[in-house]
Parts: sequence; C-alpha cells; structure tokens
Amino acid sequence: MKKASRYRSCQRAKGFGASAGMGFTLVEMLVVVTIIMLLASIAAPAFLNAKILARKTASQVLITNIDQAVSLYMQDFPREPPPASDANVPGYSSAELLCFYMIGYASDLPGPLGTTTGLSLSSPGFYSDDGCKGYGFRDPGDHRGPKRGPYNDLQNVDWAKSAQGRRVFIDSFNRTVEYARYTSGTFAGSGFTDPEINNYAKKNDGSFFRKDFILMTSGRDNRFEAYKDFPETDDITNFTP
Repeated sequence: MKKASRYRSCQRAKGFGASAGMGFTLVEMLVVVTIIMLLASIAAPAFLNAKILARKTASQVLITNIDQAVSLYMQDFPREPPPASDANVPGYSSAELLCFYMIGYASDLPGPLGTTTGLSLSSPGFYSDDGCKGYGFRDPGDHRGPKRGPYNDLQNVDWAKSAQGRRVFIDSFNRTVEYARYTSGTFAGSGFTDPEINNYAKKNDGSFFRKDFILMTSGRDNRFEAYKDFPETDDITNFTP
C-alpha cells in the first residue's frame, strides 16, 4: 500500500493524472499573447534597421566595385574615365554610357557595328555584335584587336532598364547608379541638375572630394543631398567618408 501511495504521489508531482489533460486558461492565453506581441514590437524596428543596413552595405559594395572597374577601364584607355556624354549617341544618359563602357556589348546579336564609339541605336539597351564572344567589346572595324572589358565582372551585378529601355546599374534600393565626370573644373552628368551636381561632391571648405568621376545613388529616401549641407545624408557614393 505504501508503494502504491508513493507511486500516485509521483504521478501527481510529474503532472500525470486527471489534471494533465487540462489546457491553458483564458487569462494564461492572454498573458502569453501579450508577451509575444510585446517582444514582436521590440524586435520589429531592430529587424527593419538591420534590413536597411544590409541594403546600404550591399549598395556601397556595388559602388566600390564600379569605382574599381572604372580604374581598370582607365588602364586600357588614355587615363581618362568613360565619357558622361557622347555626341555620336545623343540621348544616352551618363548612367547608360557608364554601364556600356563597363560591360561592353550585352550579347552577340547580329547587326551593324554602330557608331564610331561602338554603340548601336538599333537595339536600345542591348548592343550589336562586335565580333567577339560574350561581354566586352573591340574597337569598331577591328574584330581581331584586343578585347576590352567587361571590367570587374560588372556584367553579373544587378541592372534595370532605364526609361529609354537601356541598361543601367541599380543598387539594393532599386536606385539608378548615377555617373558624372570631372572636366575643366566642373562635373557633368545627365543624372543630376546643375549646379547641384557640383555641390554634392564638395567638402565643407568648398573643395571637391575628388576630381575625376563620381558615382552616386539616392539611397533609401530617393533624394540627393549635398554632403556639406547634410553630412548625415543616406546617399551612397564613391567620395563621402
């Protein structure tokens, strides 16, 4: 009898018996739900901030990769960045030209070689066959010359079609990577408006961060801001600290 009594006591202590099948009371359920909601409200902003930071970091890596690609391009050409405008292809933005000069022909399509710059207006956003396989390009009319590009594997990064249906680089916020080139004491690029473009890349003392080319995306807020006026700007560039 004593053994049976001790066994029943152990059952009750371990939760066995009639009370084991009982569920949570309404009050207990409400407490659990309240705790879960409280934890979620605390964690949600942290998750959002982490997501934004991850996108900004990825966008900065893209800008750095393009910056390095332009440096490689300048080794192939007379120490100059790609043009921000080209009279041979009117209507092409500086962002579109940057993408072309970094990648080259997007595919081996049949068609004319295009203008003296190697661009073809017959297939907007994608470029005509230059006689070499894959990405990159040769000078027009020189199918046996050296192949240039693509630079820094930029053919593999994210891109989108511009309003004109041409390829442009985009960051993790789906913003176009804008490009401007420094010439004769000023920056020029079709993705910006003058004189704002020359304010964006200036330090507090009014001097430029750099005097070759700039890359910028408008970041999460989709608004360009001059660094000297808004040091906390979320613009992603190749020149701000």
